[in-house]
Amino acid sequence: MGVYFVTNRNIVRVPADRIQSILCLVFKMLDRTSLTAREFLFLLGVLGAAAELLMLGRLHMRPLQTYLLFLWRPHAHSLDAVIPLTSFF
Repeated sequence: MGVYFVTNRNIVRVPADRIQSILCLVFKMLDRTSLTAREFLFLLGVLGAAAELLMLGRLHMRPLQTYLLFLWRPHAHSLDAVIPLTSFF
C-alpha cells in the first residue's frame, strides 16, 4: 500500500524510503536544464501518489502543473516535447 500507519496517534505517513526515492528523483531532474513532457508527467504522477497523504499535497503540485500546461498542450504536442526548466524551479 505504501503507507505507514501510526495507530497510537491515529495518523498515516509516507514511509521514509519512499520520501527518499521521491527526493532523489526530484534532485536528479532539477540537475537538468530540460525534461520531456513524459518525464515531467512521470514526476507529477509520483508526487500525486504521495500527495494524498500530505496536508494540501495536491495544492503544492499546482504550480508544476500550471508550468507544464503553459509550455505543453496534450492535444497538440508530443510526449517527447522538450520542456525547459527555468529559474522558476
